Amino acid sequence: MLLLVMILTGGMMVVEFVGAWITNSISLLMDAVHMLTHFFAMAISYFAILVALRQAPRDKTFKYWRMEILAALFNGISLFPMIGYIFYEGIHRLNAPKPVESLQMFLVALAGLLVNLACAVILHKSSREDINVRGAFLHMLADSVSSVGVIAAAIVILLTGWNPADPIAALVVGLMILVWAVGLLRDSCRILLEAAPSHLDLGEVERSIRGVDGIRDIHDLHVWVITSKWYSLTAHVMLEEDLPVSKATAIVADIERMLDEKYDIIHACIQLESCIPECAQCR
Repeated sequence: MLLLVMILTGGMMVVEFVGAWITNSISLLMDAVHMLTHFFAMAISYFAILVALRQAPRDKTFKYWRMEILAALFNGISLFPMIGYIFYEGIHRLNAPKPVESLQMFLVALAGLLVNLACAVILHKSSREDINVRGAFLHMLADSVSSVGVIAAAIVILLTGWNPADPIAALVVGLMILVWAVGLLRDSCRILLEAAPSHLDLGEVERSIRGVDGIRDIHDLHVWVITSKWYSLTAHVMLEEDLPVSKATAIVADIERMLDEKYDIIHACIQLESCIPECAQCR
């Protein structure tokens, strides 16, 4: 399903690039770039699925999961020269508007909108169950919004001949892409720096672990992201009392179950410590 949407999006993206060149429309070019960003995002998701199935050498203990993040980082960086050029061209055309083939511009943008809506319909059902598909679904909705902006600009030019509507639409779509690119860079850098997931409150996670029966205290808590939606945690957990292995293992299982159900942390490494009289925390 994701592959089908990628094919439709990629094909329409090429049509929009060609259409932008033929019609001399900067907003249609910006819409094509917008579609390119989302095509690349879907390609990253699809690539992540393929990588997950690939065998890795023994020294790659987390396989090639971070390749998705590196690709996203490259994607975000590569957008800035394109956005900069289109901003420059858009501002230049505001000062010196150029004629645009508005009818052809309208038809190409309308085709792009229909493709985006068709892709959204294809992804809608599965978007409730799969986080990667949900992201692709949201990309399609965002593409639809930018296509509507280009269509509106084409209609204005077609009815009034006011050519500045084209660069104005391009700058609006460009701002949307810029916000998306900055967010992509921020999220990629957070993962590569092994920061805690932005949606997690570490204090709340710590309190939840302390709330498990048999736990006295917790320290050296670390939470980070391996790749999209795969969270890892390590922590030193102090027990209320010295316990046999079977009971200590049951406590670890309780912690892991709680972390999975409450925070979607599926890879947790818990180091247990027993309380000794010399320990200041015990006293």
